[in-house]
Amino acid sequence: MGLFNDVIGHDRQKDLLLKAHRRRRLASSYLFSGEEGIGKKRFAIEFIKFLYCIDRGGDNGTDSCGLCRVCRNLQNLNHPDLLLIEPEGTISIEKVREAQDFLKMRPLEAPLKTLVVDDAETMTLQAANAFLKTLEEPPPHSLIILISSRPFMLPSTVRSRCLNISFQLLSQEQTEEVLKRVFPELTESERISLSRLVMGRPGLAMKMKPHLEVTEGLLKGDGISSGRLNREEISEMIEILRTILRDLLVYRCTGEERLLLNLNNKRLVRRGSNTITTTDIIDVYNNLSFIKENLHYNPNTALVQNVIEVEIRRLLK
Repeated sequence: MGLFNDVIGHDRQKDLLLKAHRRRRLASSYLFSGEEGIGKKRFAIEFIKFLYCIDRGGDNGTDSCGLCRVCRNLQNLNHPDLLLIEPEGTISIEKVREAQDFLKMRPLEAPLKTLVVDDAETMTLQAANAFLKTLEEPPPHSLIILISSRPFMLPSTVRSRCLNISFQLLSQEQTEEVLKRVFPELTESERISLSRLVMGRPGLAMKMKPHLEVTEGLLKGDGISSGRLNREEISEMIEILRTILRDLLVYRCTGEERLLLNLNNKRLVRRGSNTITTTDIIDVYNNLSFIKENLHYNPNTALVQNVIEVEIRRLLK
């Protein structure tokens, strides 16, 4: 795998980083921002492969080889000069201190020590304030990449000390190509339907696909029959529900099935558009969006599921 040969889309971002690398003008800290599920973390790991690869062919090499020992280790997130921090609910000050100790050490093999912080907006305020010192005075031979789908939740002092690279949604064709690689067992019609559902965020398809049945059961009035879900699973289910609500509203306003995102729900949309009011659709959509945006506050998941079921019953009454 390689950043330029295998990562689909994000050509402007690739070009920006390649030019900075060739001019030896890489920033010490980057913020990769953009919608959830568009491949920011994958992009970051492939960029690190590009920097570390021992068979790339020097500074003018066009891409990582994907085959050398370094590339294989990075693919498995197992390299002594890479530290990936992911939230366990939040990113604590202890995690930040671990990262700071890591960056203070000189690289063992690679030209840089690289820290990648996924979902950086989940840093506690205490952790973010502790991290400021590192961003203000990064150790030599270090690279920091913060990844966030909600950069507005990061303190402005953190954002201002990183070079922001904004990532956009993939096109329909690019999304289908990603899904073709990830889900080769899908038929063409299933792939097209799933790509429309995720709206340029193929990473969501990998998370949402297992929850499609649960969501369909909920819409039939069965409730959340698969037992208690965790916060991530609830977030994925809400994303599916929001696309269905979007389809309900679009069909109610236009009567055009070709504009639907989820083509598998034509019957539900046709039936619902005759019985569900526009006001209810918008209210439930907004309420589900509010729940999704506040899941990072670690609410009681059983209570959240009950609230979601109540909202859906409003539509099914």
